[in-house]
Amino acid sequence: QLVTFEGAENLDPRRLQALMREKIGEGFTPLVQARSKNGEWSFIYARPSDDGERVELIVLSRDKDETVLVRVEADAEEIAKHIEAEPRRVSQVAER
Repeated sequence: QLVTFEGAENLDPRRLQALMREKIGEGFTPLVQARSKNGEWSFIYARPSDDGERVELIVLSRDKDETVLVRVEADAEEIAKHIEAEPRRVSQVAER
């Protein structure tokens, strides 16, 4: 699931982060909470499935042009394998 927002330059990342924590539901853990000096930011939250085989990720990210909210379910072992091997390439693996 993907939602993009354009023209939302005045978003307060702290307010959105608090709203996410309030609305996404129980069991989510923050994995990434990053803000850059140029106004870009990303928040990634994760929740394992009941059987532990999959993980649900919610990503809220803002660059200079748009804000993106993504919800994805992925294989937990694949994510762990790629984080261990190449932590900076996990987003590329998630695109597959």
